[in-house]
Amino acid sequence: RKLTRVHELPKEVVNRLKSHSITTCKDYLSHSTIELMNILNYTYPQVEASTSHVCKAIAPTPRNALSLYNERHCGTAMHPCVLPTSLHKLDRILHGGLLAGTLTEISGPPGCGKTQFCLMLTVVATLPLELGGLGTRVIYIDTEATFSSERLLEIAKTRYPSHFASVDHLSQLAASVHVFSEMTWENLARRLESLEVLLAEHSFGLIVVDSVASPIRKEFETQSTQGRFHHAAELSSQASMLKQLAEDYLLSVVVTNQITTQVLCDQSGELQSDCDWMLEGVEGASKGVVTTALGNTWSHCVSTRMVLQFLERGRRMITVTKSPLCGPESVVVTVEDKGLVVDWTTSETLLPECSNPSTFCLTSRSAIEGWSVEHPGMYISKEHT
Repeated sequence: RKLTRVHELPKEVVNRLKSHSITTCKDYLSHSTIELMNILNYTYPQVEASTSHVCKAIAPTPRNALSLYNERHCGTAMHPCVLPTSLHKLDRILHGGLLAGTLTEISGPPGCGKTQFCLMLTVVATLPLELGGLGTRVIYIDTEATFSSERLLEIAKTRYPSHFASVDHLSQLAASVHVFSEMTWENLARRLESLEVLLAEHSFGLIVVDSVASPIRKEFETQSTQGRFHHAAELSSQASMLKQLAEDYLLSVVVTNQITTQVLCDQSGELQSDCDWMLEGVEGASKGVVTTALGNTWSHCVSTRMVLQFLERGRRMITVTKSPLCGPESVVVTVEDKGLVVDWTTSETLLPECSNPSTFCLTSRSAIEGWSVEHPGMYISKEHT
């Protein structure tokens, strides 16, 4: 925890500590009282008082269930605690939208609409309160060079034409979205560590990381087993940081994830690997599971997981596979000029066949184009129909 988040410490004290490379509570507590007296030119009682503030910041008093419920669910019109997705069927499933203070993952194959979904959420977060938005700024971290300001404005103008008919409103939207391009895992980690300063200076309602999988898979997936353990530790660390920011500043954090193929072996019938191999050329493997990437460790870090997959006739299906508020349920959508739009021609409730949210099996575009689905929502085989 950064010392800047210990609000009881005077700013001049924080700056003096920073000049001695003491920027976190851990740094502070690693120094003796005598050292801190010399650094701060404080008396013993003054250092003890500062130390007490630091200790309380990293060991807050417990809260009961009622206080947590009021904090997260009893938002007012001026301080909403839920970010609507603007997809009414999905909002009904999620009890209003994305809950503030939590980490939400959007997964799916390339081209299924993950970035479109993120841009749409960005527009909603910047909307005025009277239009159902949050009226706040957005931090958008782009790791795949897929962010398009033109597409952002197009979604805004077509989804909310009356409001964004004004050039001033469009300019205000563009100015409210802080975009950072971080292509390596090291740069992404450094950016996440620096977000706290920005969050303390301005009011933000949404952080988007699109995508969290791209930099870490490029740098770690080809490494040895030891490298993979390091990759899991790095993931857990960054997930904890994002969840802490969401909790402390009561905002929504949305990250996108990629898909991978888990290969099944004929002999045991158990999942033997988690990699990007295509099924052809893999000796001893006859069927596999297309599922979300980054493994079980990451799946336990997210509060809500939504998976996008392809359907026929250009449609997509959004499936909530993990949520503290609801069970698995799906919504069919199409991608249009205004972003994702609910397909109201599909009236039935879609319940995916998944028992483990960390290994939810999904249909990729290749499955739609010719691969046969042995069991809907389960295993994808290589046999052509």
